[in-house]
Amino acid sequence: MQESGRAGRGGQLSRATLYFNKSDIAANRQGITDEMRRYCKSDDLCLRLLFVKHFGFSETLFEGEKKNCCSSCRNDE
Repeated sequence: MQESGRAGRGGQLSRATLYFNKSDIAANRQGITDEMRRYCKSDDLCLRLLFVKHFGFSETLFEGEKKNCCSSCRNDE
């Protein structure tokens, strides 16, 4: 497992790709919270919003086009 890095600093574009399988997020897997499972399995919620809320920020910090920040939002268009 690799944590998200510091790509995209200073307003630069970056991309994060999440690869997982069902055993990675199994309900009995230690260290994986329900919030993490929800993030992995979501295809209809804004992933950026879930990510920033996890760190205590609000959606009011959202700037820019959603399609550039989230694959779920890009698929909605």
